[in-house]
Amino acid sequence: MIKPPIPDVESHRYERQRSAADMAAKIWADIQPLDKAHQFRKDFESLAHAIVDPNWHKAPKPHGDARLPPFRAKALPRRMPFGPLKRMAKLIGPQALRYVFLVGSDHYADFFRLELRRRLDKEFTDGNYYKRYGDELNAIKFGHAVLEIERDQGASRGDALEGAAESLNMSASKRTLEREFQRFRSLCEKQGYVPHPSEWMGFRPCFSLRDLDGRATDKPEK
Repeated sequence: MIKPPIPDVESHRYERQRSAADMAAKIWADIQPLDKAHQFRKDFESLAHAIVDPNWHKAPKPHGDARLPPFRAKALPRRMPFGPLKRMAKLIGPQALRYVFLVGSDHYADFFRLELRRRLDKEFTDGNYYKRYGDELNAIKFGHAVLEIERDQGASRGDALEGAAESLNMSASKRTLEREFQRFRSLCEKQGYVPHPSEWMGFRPCFSLRDLDGRATDKPEK
């Protein structure tokens, strides 16, 4: 099924957004080597599990079920990534780093205890950006797969929704698939063009906004 070319106005919108993204990436690449706090954050995330749960290496309690194999009896050795551990010790000092782990332990003589947990979505300043970005990317993957099936197989919108869900191993009702495609449509209308799932790799749009309406035979009669 041959599709008409993408309108120039949608191509220009893509180029403007791509240019803005490239500029932001270049600025980040320029300042990143100078940002010691960025390296500290990465190393801290690598060691956070040991602060959150300092007893993660202990052997589990026996299950007491003779039908199941016994759990290991000995505790695993406490091993942490050497690179982050060395850099943090060098940055804040071995004694300060040891203190961080001690105030995060279950029992210690200090009046304060450090606790870490994942931040709730409502606790982010603008919501959980990473979760929102992941949800939007999944919607783009699904919507793009629907349009590809319609183009390559000449399928109706309903059949394309089911085919895209099957190809992406999505288990959902027809109504849920329709809502997911509507989410994809809203994202496209907001950006002014149909984004490609691998746009970050430089892939250009393959469809135009008019393709979101489906085939003419799929549209309800007035």
